[in-house]
Amino acid sequence: MWFVYAAASAVCFGLRGILYQWTSQRPINRNLLLFGVYLSGTLIALASAAATRRPWTPAVGIGSLMGLFSFVANASMYKGYAVGKTSIIAMFTALPPLVVVILAFFLWGEKLNLWQGPPS
Repeated sequence: MWFVYAAASAVCFGLRGILYQWTSQRPINRNLLLFGVYLSGTLIALASAAATRRPWTPAVGIGSLMGLFSFVANASMYKGYAVGKTSIIAMFTALPPLVVVILAFFLWGEKLNLWQGPPS
């Protein structure tokens, strides 16, 4: 089942990137678009939480921070697509794994092993 979720995530993020790039070339209100994206996500999350009556745990706070960082990252990416070269923006949007590896090394002393390293 994890593979289905991973594949769905890759497809959805890919489609999202295509839509962001496509809409960045259109004369639309970008702030309103991004607000709509995150408002709809917030409403769906709140409705799901209310329907399942799940308790609010510390994980909810961490998830909220992740959502906030995601919003800032997507807003920055979208603005980059609107004013910059698509190829350069796409390169920078592929860097989050590098940030994770560097921070994990400095914060927790984690290191990549042979199987996790870059292909030779």
